[in-house]
Amino acid sequence: MRFIRGAIPEDTEFQPLADGWNSLREPDPIRMQFMAIPILILTVALLAGAISLDTTISWRDVNVWFMLALPIMFPIHELIHALAQPHFGLTPRTYVGIWLAKLIFYAHYEGEVTRERFLFILAAPTLALTVVPLTACILFQWNAPFLAALALANGVGAAIDLFGLFLIWTQVPRGAL
Repeated sequence: MRFIRGAIPEDTEFQPLADGWNSLREPDPIRMQFMAIPILILTVALLAGAISLDTTISWRDVNVWFMLALPIMFPIHELIHALAQPHFGLTPRTYVGIWLAKLIFYAHYEGEVTRERFLFILAAPTLALTVVPLTACILFQWNAPFLAALALANGVGAAIDLFGLFLIWTQVPRGAL
C-alpha cells in the first residue's frame, strides 16, 4: 500500500481503448461531488430519522461527537476501501491519498477487479462505518453517541461512493472487469 499526496497516479502501461475496454460515462471529481448532493441529503435524512426514532441517543451528544468524528472518519473510510481491494490492499498497486486540489481523499487499485468486487470496494466503508454501528445501536439500544456520530459522518462522506455504486450497477454488466 502506498500513501501519496496529489492526483491518482496514471498507469502508463494500461491502454484501455487499445485493450478493448469500454469507457464509463462519469463526471469529473468536482462535478461528481455536486451530483452526489441529493444522495447525501437523502442519506443524512434516513440516518437522522433512524437515530431519532430508533435509539435513545441525544442529538446534543451526537453533535459534539460529530465534530470529532468527521475529520478522523475520512482517512479511516479510505483505508477500509483499500482493505476491500485485492490482497487486503497490501500490494504496491494500492494507493491511499489526499488530493487537495480536488478536495478528496481516495483509495485506488491499479489493476483489474470484477464488477462485483468493485461494488464491494465501494460499499465496504458504508457497511463498516454506518450500517454496522447504527444497527448495533438500534438492536442493542446502546446509548452510544460516538457510534451514531460516526455513522452520520460516514453517511456524509459516502454519498460519492453511493453515486459510484449507481454508476457501476447501471453501466457495467455482471461478471465484467
